[in-house]
Amino acid sequence: MNRKHWTARIGTAVITLGILLHTVSCAVAGNTEKTAAPVQAQTAPVKTGFYVGSGSRSNGVLHWARLLAYSPQLKLVLIDAEDVLNGRLKDLDLLVIPGGSSNLQCKVLTPEGMEKVRDFVAAGGSYAGICAGFHCTLNRPERLRLMPYEYLTGAGGNLALLAVDISEKGGKVMGVKPGRYMARYSHGPIAKPGKKPGEGWGETLGVYKSTVGPVGRPGGNFFDAPAVIHGKFGKGKVIATSFHPESYPSTHPIALGCIYAVTGVRPAPVFPAKNPRPVRVGYYGPGIAGKYCIRAMLALDRHPDLDVIFIDGVSLNQGMLDHLDVFVLPHGIKSTYKGLFTRPFQKEQIEKFLRRGGLLLASGNAAEYLPDHPNAKRLPADADFVNFALEAR
Repeated sequence: MNRKHWTARIGTAVITLGILLHTVSCAVAGNTEKTAAPVQAQTAPVKTGFYVGSGSRSNGVLHWARLLAYSPQLKLVLIDAEDVLNGRLKDLDLLVIPGGSSNLQCKVLTPEGMEKVRDFVAAGGSYAGICAGFHCTLNRPERLRLMPYEYLTGAGGNLALLAVDISEKGGKVMGVKPGRYMARYSHGPIAKPGKKPGEGWGETLGVYKSTVGPVGRPGGNFFDAPAVIHGKFGKGKVIATSFHPESYPSTHPIALGCIYAVTGVRPAPVFPAKNPRPVRVGYYGPGIAGKYCIRAMLALDRHPDLDVIFIDGVSLNQGMLDHLDVFVLPHGIKSTYKGLFTRPFQKEQIEKFLRRGGLLLASGNAAEYLPDHPNAKRLPADADFVNFALEAR
C-alpha cells in the first residue's frame, strides 16, 4: 500500500475518532446537565452580615466565624444591634444570626431593629438562623415573626448528640446528602408548624429522631419535631436549624448548605495552613461578646505558627488545658469570667496550667480575676494577642 493510501486511511481514522469523542463528550455533558445541581455564576462575594451583638455567644459563634471568614465566596461583615438600627442591613445580601440567647438578641435589637430585619428579608434579603437564630424566626410577638412555626414552651433539652434526619426535599434545597446526621444540640428551641405570619410561609426540611426531651416538663420528648425549617418572607428566603451544624466537621455540609439554600452560592472554606509544631492556643468561648472577640480570634487563627482550639467549661473539666501552651480570655462577659475563677475544679485546672509553664493572656474585664502569677498577663481591652502568644514558642 503506497503512502497516499496510508495518509488517506489515517485521515479517515482521525476524523472518525474525533466524531466518536465528540459524541461521547456530548453524551456525558447531557448526562451531567440532568444530574448535577445548577451552578450559578457569581460575580462578587455574598455580603454576609454576621450578628455578634449581645446574646450571640459561646463556641458556636467562633465556629461560624471561621466558616464564614474563610469562604472566598462570602464577604464577612460583623454587625451588632447598633449597626442594624443605623441601617447597615441595606448593604448586605445575607444576615446570619448564631446561637446564644434569643431573648438578649431581640431585646438589644429593640422592636425598631426587629422591624428593620423584617424589612430587610421582605425586600429580598436572605436570613440564616442557628439555635437562638432559629428561635428568632418564630411567629411570636417578641420575635421576628418570619416563619409559620410556634414555640413549644418547655420542650427544649440539654446538651446532647442527637439524630437529625434530612428529607429528600431538604437535601435538594441545601445541596446535601439526605439521610441521618448526628448533630450537636444545646438547649435549642423546639417548635411546631403554626399559623402564617403575614408575608411568610415555611416547610420542614429535617426532623429530630432522638427521644431525649426533658423528663417531667411540658412537651415531653421532641421525636419528629422540626430541626431544620425553610421558607420565604416577602421576597426573601429564610432557613434555620435548632441544632448546631457548625460544631462538627461531619455536619459542616448542613451549615454551608443553609447558606446555599438562601443565596444559591455554596461556600467552600479554605482554612489557614499551619507550620509544623505550632503553638497550641486555647480561646475561651463562653465569655465572648462583640466584634473584638471575633477579630482577635481570627487574628490568632490566621497565623501559621498558632493553632487555635476553642475552650468551654466542658473541655476545661476534661483537662484540655493539659494539652495547650496558651490560654486566651478575651474582653467580654464579666460574669462568665468571675465564675471561671471561682468554680473550684476549673480554678484548679488553671492553677495547674500556670504551674507547668502555660501562658495565660486576659484582656479588659477578663483580666480582673487573674491570679498573681508571672505567666498570667493582664492586657488592654483591645489587645492583639498574636505577639504575646508567640512568646510561648
